[in-house]
Parts: sequence; structure tokens; C-alpha cells
Amino acid sequence: MAKTGNQLDKYLLHEMIGGGGFATVYRATDTTLEREAAVKVLKEEFTNKPETRERFTQEARKASGLSHPSIIQVYDLIEDSQSPAIAMEYLPAGDLHRWLMEHPQPSRKFSLNVLRQAADALDYIHELGIVHRDVKPSNLLLASLPTSDDSVSIRLSDFGLVMPAEARTAGPMGRLTGSALYVSPEQARNQSVDKFSDQYSLGIVAYELLVGRPPFEGNDVTVLMAKRVIEPPPVPSTINEEVPSEVDKVLLQALALEPKDRFSSCKAFVDALDAALRNSDQRRFVELRQEGRELVAQDKFDLARQKLEEARRLMNTGDLQLDFDYLEGTEAWKNAIQKAKLVLGQNANAPDPQGIFLRLGLRAPQRRLPTREELKARLTRDQIIVGLIMTGVGVAFLIYLAYRWLVRL
Repeated sequence: MAKTGNQLDKYLLHEMIGGGGFATVYRATDTTLEREAAVKVLKEEFTNKPETRERFTQEARKASGLSHPSIIQVYDLIEDSQSPAIAMEYLPAGDLHRWLMEHPQPSRKFSLNVLRQAADALDYIHELGIVHRDVKPSNLLLASLPTSDDSVSIRLSDFGLVMPAEARTAGPMGRLTGSALYVSPEQARNQSVDKFSDQYSLGIVAYELLVGRPPFEGNDVTVLMAKRVIEPPPVPSTINEEVPSEVDKVLLQALALEPKDRFSSCKAFVDALDAALRNSDQRRFVELRQEGRELVAQDKFDLARQKLEEARRLMNTGDLQLDFDYLEGTEAWKNAIQKAKLVLGQNANAPDPQGIFLRLGLRAPQRRLPTREELKARLTRDQIIVGLIMTGVGVAFLIYLAYRWLVRL
């Protein structure tokens, strides 16, 4: 019997790290290659059931034949008579389900990175004629703890439900396989499934990542299945108002009741979701920028700065700096006016040698004739000569007019 501290084939079992209805997973050490592994051991009550053992063996064979950076790597199939097991790569960071419990509101960038990797893995197995049939957050393992939105790396795992395309959904005695929250309508109807079923399940994962909860919730499996078959999922933006309206259409298409109404592939779904998020960011960027400008006009500089900062987080374009410069300049101008008013309020005749009050529009310009020194400072030599000539001409003309007047007398 497999348990902590026992040796199973060449693997020394350590603590239990997970499990499900059919198997228990242990952290283990490969004593030959001296590397860590995760060993999935079929539970004792199923070891004498040929159908279950065959399904367990099928998981190992299917997974071992796959080579993709976003699919868990299988090391060995341990065909022990009492404890058949599968050895695979050990990923101590846990799964997406557990990570979401600790980080319930992942960023859009994080979500897209997860979905794109999962979509690539699913399209890869679909091209091989394989349907996973149990796509859910707990089957998306983290290669390591994400340190940033760009560093997240996942592995599609748990191929216990993997079947050839067009396989039926029901398990032994017609029992539904797959997690009730994530199964497709065709799985709920016990119909044949294909790649569009996996896309639906990926759509549920996307819905949960972006909205904050799955579209259908509850503990009654029968009710969940009935809703899945007859009801379209709630419009995402009605559940979470932060979800852009552009995203509604994409998620609802991936979650269409009929497979023919979904996207052509998982990649096409994620590409459409990415485009929808980009379009919503562009629209929101324009809105925030306009709101910021209006707030500046109302002298609400702190609120305007918040709007512009939010816009910059969405899309840091070069011309957005012009809005920040205008905000800072206007705020400085308004602050200068307020300070100048305080000074003039205390002394209306305060000296202003640099003309600051005048430039701020707080003091009317004094009208007076310029002095000779000011004129000299303003006029060039050529201008002075031209002025003297014109003055001489004017004086001569006046003398001429006076002479004509005297002659008439």
C-alpha cells in the first residue's frame, strides 16, 4: 500500500500534496535520477476495478505522448499490482484555483497570459484528436509562484478524463465526469464532445478570472446541470460593473449553448478577448483624458491628476505628457494668483518691481509717457535718425504754413 515513507518502484513517497476521487498525489523523490516528482497513486478501492485501472493507465499513456511547454510532463507509468501510479514533474507552486483564493482579483494581463497558455495547450491536443474534458483552475498548475503578470507560467494537467474526440461524456454507470462548475452543456446532456466543449470550459475559467466568480454557482449538481443546459450565462458586466462591455460579447460567444456558435479554436477565443480588452482600454483612455481636462478647467487639480494617472496606467502615450504639463502649469498659475491675492489683500499698494501682479492680471497697467531714457533704451540708432528727420520735415512744413498765412494778411 502506498503511503508516506514507502518506496513505490524507484520513488520514495513523502507528504501527500493533493488528490481527487480516484487518486492521491504525493511529493516524491526519484532515487535513481535524484530529482523531485509528483506521484499520483490510484486509490486502493479502485485497484481491483479493471475499467478504472484502464482509464488510469490511459491517462499516463496519453499525457506521456504529449510535448508542449504548457502541458505537465509525465515521467513514468508505475504498473504496480497493488498501487498503480503515474510519476510526473513536481510543481510546488500549486494550482490556479488555490492561487485565486489568495489573489481573488488578478489583473487583466495576468488573466490573458494564463488563458493564452491554456488555449495553446488545448489547441495542441485538439489537433491530435484529443479532448481534455476537465478544464478548470485546479487543473492549471503554476510552474512557479508568479512575481509579475508577465512571469506566470502554467501547465495543463490531470488527463484522467482525456478521451479521443467525439467520445461520450458519461463515466461508469452513466455518472457525469468533470467538475460541475466547468462542464459544457453537451457534457451536461451526456452528448458526444469535441474541442468546443473544452473551449466552453476555458470560457468559464476566463469568466471567473475577469468577473470574479463562475457564471453558475451552487452546491446542487442537478440544478447546476439544468441551468447549464437551458440558461445562457449572466452578462458579465451585470455581475461586475468593472468588466468592459466589449468583453461581454466575447465571453458569451465562448459560452454559447450550441458548440457551432462558439469560436473556431481556443486561440481565436483568447485573441478576440485580448482585442476586446484593448478596445475597451482605448475607449476608457479617451474618456479619462477628457474627464481630466474638464476637471483642470474646473480647478479640480487633484481629481484631474488621478484621472490622468489612471489613463497612463491604461496607455502611456507620449502626448499624454502634454496633459500633465498643462495641468501642472495651470495649477502653478492658479496657486500664484492665490498667493498674490493674499499679498494684495494685506497691502493693496505692495511694490511690484518685476510686474508679477500685472502679469497675473491682478493690477491694471499704469498709463504714462515714457521718459527720455526709456525711449533711448527702446529705439535703435537708425530709428532715432529717422525720427529726427521726420520731426525736421514736420517743423519745416509748419513754418511754411505760417508764412502763407502771414502773406495773406
